[in-house]
Parts: sequence; structure tokens; C-alpha cells
Amino acid sequence: MFGGIMSQMAHITDFLFLSGARAVTETNIRGKGITCIVNATRELPCLPLSDVDYLKIPVEDLPTAPISDYFHEVSDKIYEVKKKGGKTLVHCIAGVSRSASLCVAYLIKYEGLTLRQAYHHIKGKTNLLFLLS
Repeated sequence: MFGGIMSQMAHITDFLFLSGARAVTETNIRGKGITCIVNATRELPCLPLSDVDYLKIPVEDLPTAPISDYFHEVSDKIYEVKKKGGKTLVHCIAGVSRSASLCVAYLIKYEGLTLRQAYHHIKGKTNLLFLLS
């Protein structure tokens, strides 16, 4: 179901990208100028790039996963990277729920969007979107 989706990288803002696991390649990271990766999986290791900052969010892909526990930490990290002129990629396995939920949280906290606006902004950049609460 998610095969093609997992290999795509959505350009959410000038400094924020969203993807599934298959898009997390050195070529994509270097090509997009990404300086920080938020890995929102328990399952996957971080890509071994010494010049890229990482934040590992070990949240399971379950509707009951406590992803909201990480909203502030991830939002603050994305903002910190933005202030330094960097770019952040937030990914999970498929790029449609865990990572998307974290991007929505950032857009609400730092860009002043409502939940509905943030949802539709990301939905307009991706093919699928299933938010966790």
C-alpha cells in the first residue's frame, strides 16, 4: 500500500521535509541540504552521516502511541535548526502518521497554524496523511 509513498520526500516548508524510510538516502539528504533528521521510529537506526544532526524519537506505529509526549521536543528542534539556517527531515516508516503528526505539531507551535490549517497544508504536499493524537 505505501511502497511509492515511502520513497517520496515532501517539501513542507523551505526548511522542513517529511518522508518515509525509503527516501532517507545520502543522495536525498545531501541534495536537499538537510542538516538534521528526526527519526520517528523504534525500528530503524539513524543513517550514519557524521555531519547531520539526529533526534531519535522511539515511538511505535500504533494509534495509542504517546506521540504527543514528543511534540514540544521535536518542534523545538525543528525551530532551532531553522534559526541556524538548516533544514530538517522528519521521517517514520511510511511518512504518513508518526512523522506527519510531528510536522503538524511544529506548524501549530511555531508557524501559528490551527490544527485544520496544518493538516491541510501537509495534506496538500503529500499523498496520504493519518495523524496520531
